[in-house]
Amino acid sequence: MGAVAAAKKKQESVCFREFLTLKLIYRGLKKKNLSLIKKAIKDFFFFVFCFLFPNYLKNTNVIIGIAPENWRIIFFNRILKFANVTYHTSWHIWDGSKFPYEPKPIIKKYIALQWQFFLKNTVKNIAVVTQTVRDQLIEHMRVERSKIEIVYHSYDESVFYNQNDSFRENDVVYVGRLIESKGISDILKISETLSNLKVVFVGAGSEEEKIKQSLLRNHNIQFLGYISDRRKIAEIFNNTKYLLLPSKRTKDWEELFGMVIIEAMACGCIPLCTDHNGPKIILGTKFLNKNIFTESSFVEKAIQILDGKHISDKQILQDQIEALEIAKSYSIDEISKKWEHLLYEY
Repeated sequence: MGAVAAAKKKQESVCFREFLTLKLIYRGLKKKNLSLIKKAIKDFFFFVFCFLFPNYLKNTNVIIGIAPENWRIIFFNRILKFANVTYHTSWHIWDGSKFPYEPKPIIKKYIALQWQFFLKNTVKNIAVVTQTVRDQLIEHMRVERSKIEIVYHSYDESVFYNQNDSFRENDVVYVGRLIESKGISDILKISETLSNLKVVFVGAGSEEEKIKQSLLRNHNIQFLGYISDRRKIAEIFNNTKYLLLPSKRTKDWEELFGMVIIEAMACGCIPLCTDHNGPKIILGTKFLNKNIFTESSFVEKAIQILDGKHISDKQILQDQIEALEIAKSYSIDEISKKWEHLLYEY
């Protein structure tokens, strides 16, 4: 959103292209979505044309998001040969130990060389989501520091903003995928321990049944299912004191720079999180870093805060004010300034 806002300030048009065209065509056929099929076919022929005639994109600002080690980089090194390219990435491990794509051994070395060429020659600059990503690119891919800008993510302040300076009906909310690694069991433990706590779940996933079973025993839980309406989610945040995000690390995942924390804080909702990379970046140097806990201590620490015995209304208000201040740094207007520098001043 920040990049789009930056382009609009310069009165430039913005066009979105999807390069996973065959997958999109298959999805469109499966869902009988004719518009999706048409869009995918149109994008496919666009990329074929640009591959044959890369000069077509000469001096055009192009922002590309592509997962590390993706073999399609072979084609994009030609397609984007004459464009002004900004690579946008949130991938935080560049030491070779873990990539989203794992090329077959026979072409692995060639793909690695193509990625080195992409980062050194094809790309004009790199927009990263966190300092961790920047440091990894510098250390392991030998990218020049001056070539990288930390742009974070941005939220839509016309949707997510504080509308409630008084009573909030719900005590805690969880918004996101309902899967084991998101710590759903920990939230249920807290709700069972504090029977007067009003707990709201928003989302869908494999842990739904566990929540529904808990509903039979605990009447303090409300399960709203998946909600796509962002304004409805903002309304829920505005009616809730705390956001819980007790994420659990797995072999292949930890909580990165997710928007749910920022969107919640923009509505005056105070986050309680585990010490994963994303929450530590957002809250790490701020007053609210006191609300970051280890995975093993999260339930105990959260209960101490939520039982109402250890924190005053004055402290809650102070935390809400701090949450609102932190969120302002990630508004579209603020983040668009970083994108303006990348796209038009670099």
